[in-house]
Amino acid sequence: MKKYPLQRKVSLKNKTAITNLFENGKAKKLHPVKIIWSAAPARQMLDFQVLFVVPKRYFRHAVARNRAKRLLREAFRLNQNLLSPQHNNSQYINEGGMVLYSEPLPKIIIALCYVAPKLLPFEQIVNIVAHLLTHVYQNCIVNKSILLDDETNKPII
Repeated sequence: MKKYPLQRKVSLKNKTAITNLFENGKAKKLHPVKIIWSAAPARQMLDFQVLFVVPKRYFRHAVARNRAKRLLREAFRLNQNLLSPQHNNSQYINEGGMVLYSEPLPKIIIALCYVAPKLLPFEQIVNIVAHLLTHVYQNCIVNKSILLDDETNKPII
């Protein structure tokens, strides 16, 4: 029995959403993984959708690219609870016992890109992905940076 299944509907396949993600999304890189995230289109019903990218520039053979994508997918599967509604509907309480934020995570789309020519051990990739997902969570919830564009102060969709 799988403990944290990664459902097929969670994969991002919409071309316009992917283009919008790479053009307007916010990014953070923690070598060798880069994460790009953006607000999801209004019609999206899921809490998040994810895309796994491994450029041909770094891994010439399809076997190597597929292995890197498989490792990214597994690392995300193990850490997807950082973006789940059960994790985010709980209230964030600071040391003084004051409730800082208690709203659910906005619907987002994410791209995880492996951007190095050498494949790291799986344990390191899992730790890096967990750190990046925590960063996305903090930016979306605590700072609310996903909701507004920096220049126009309008929602990014």
